[in-house]
Amino acid sequence: MTHIAIYKTPECGRCPSVIERVEEIASEREDVELEIVDAEEDRLRALSDDVFSVPTVVIDGETKLTGVPTKEDIIAELRS
Repeated sequence: MTHIAIYKTPECGRCPSVIERVEEIASEREDVELEIVDAEEDRLRALSDDVFSVPTVVIDGETKLTGVPTKEDIIAELRS
């Protein structure tokens, strides 16, 4: 099972589009578990995952993507 955590904040205008993309990927694959983390509420966890901006996508504990990646970018990271 691949674990994807998306770090977001309530004020982030770009976060909803990234969450939507990853939710779409997760719905298409049985091997993906998705978690959405509020970086403001869980600052220690965000720091431990090297999250310094949002949105950030962490795959299996490794920071993989920041900003607004395309669906293809996310899928490519899942393959690597």
